[in-house]
Amino acid sequence: MLEARGNVGGIDKVVEGLAGQIFRFRNGATFPQFVCAKVPTVSATRSPKEAAQRLLREMKLQRSFFYHQFVHWPFNFQVILDTPIAWFRYWNCDLSDLIEDQTVSDVARLGLLVHLIEALRHCHARGLVAHQDLKPENIFVRDYRSDMREFEGEISRVPKLADFGSANLASEIGEFGGTRPYMAPEQWARVPLGQHTSVWSIGLIGYELMSRGLHPIGQATRPWRAKTSKSIWRKWQSNAMWKKWMDSGCQLGSALPDSDLDEIFRRCLSVEVQGRPSLDELQATLMHAIAVRSQPALQQIGLLSRYASLDQNTNPDWPHLDARLAGTEREIERIFS
Repeated sequence: MLEARGNVGGIDKVVEGLAGQIFRFRNGATFPQFVCAKVPTVSATRSPKEAAQRLLREMKLQRSFFYHQFVHWPFNFQVILDTPIAWFRYWNCDLSDLIEDQTVSDVARLGLLVHLIEALRHCHARGLVAHQDLKPENIFVRDYRSDMREFEGEISRVPKLADFGSANLASEIGEFGGTRPYMAPEQWARVPLGQHTSVWSIGLIGYELMSRGLHPIGQATRPWRAKTSKSIWRKWQSNAMWKKWMDSGCQLGSALPDSDLDEIFRRCLSVEVQGRPSLDELQATLMHAIAVRSQPALQQIGLLSRYASLDQNTNPDWPHLDARLAGTEREIERIFS
């Protein structure tokens, strides 16, 4: 049904999320090559109506955070068999695909973090309290070099912050969950979340990026992510392992080779919120780390940031898309009334 209604090719990949399934389709030789559809997940504790309402809530949140070059967005909405469907462009990959890629330089990795902070600041200014599921899989990556052959320079990849299915659930309904290896101490303690939670997430993802695949706990993330070992998967999915790490003060398993990066990520991962830097301070520190390593890269990152800043000030109205979203919401209300 999705293939026919979406006018796309066969399924390339299926990803299970907290709020729904994502089906990635190969779009043949057309541009973009990959598109994906998000479908709400029904479970023993979530009825079809609740699942549909949760996806619609996510779409309205995501629509409110757009327009920004570093934030992902849907391009269409449909109702198929009484189910709301959101269609997205997949872009080139997600951040988890780059973690162990040795061709991605340190400054390129730092550039992705700087731009991710800009995306988070944009969203926080528009009502985001906490993403609650910020992890590499929920950060799409666009590679300008793959889209524009004439693109030059070391910094060609930018993030697209995605998957807002868990956003603000703690402040709205007291639901603090997320993906266990990426949950902040305040999520486990069930205390108020905020921009300090985003700082924690940047610190954890930054450490994983710069270590080429180590979680700060001191173990590689690949066996858990790829589910190559059932025992590791079960261990990482248990609460005990992470609560023990929180109780120990979230000590890093090993130091990063670059002392300046090791220091800032340690501060980000402070259990005490007061010990963490602000998003602005974190971004400034990462920009300094880039400046020390490559002035051309710093200039290119600044250029991409200025372009994104100017672009977000354009008219964000999308009458057709908003009408599609409103129509989908009305249809779901009618179906479940």
